[in-house]
Amino acid sequence: MKISDEELCAVFLQCGGNQAETARTLGISAPTVCKRLKNPKVKKLIFQQRRKILEASSNKLISLNLEAVNTIEKLLRTAESDYIKMSVALKILSFSKDFLTIEDIIKRLDKIEAKQQ
Repeated sequence: MKISDEELCAVFLQCGGNQAETARTLGISAPTVCKRLKNPKVKKLIFQQRRKILEASSNKLISLNLEAVNTIEKLLRTAESDYIKMSVALKILSFSKDFLTIEDIIKRLDKIEAKQQ
């Protein structure tokens, strides 16, 4: 039975990029996996599938952000312990800094991509 490039890529990613484990899972030899992974079409499929996984993960995290922010806000406003309030406040500041850094990186990437088009 011929294993499609799509199946090879999916199993490879599910195996954490481990070629030997991919070979065992698919019932083919490790050299065959290695050879097929060098194919430009397969490399492109892996890149595309990784991107889809990252996008799905990012979307899930984004959807949970509001809930997390509400929980942090509630802790900040209602916690009896000053230590908890301070810890939460420091986390909020850290998240804000990280968000600004990510926002800056996205703007820079957008500029680079615009120049390439």
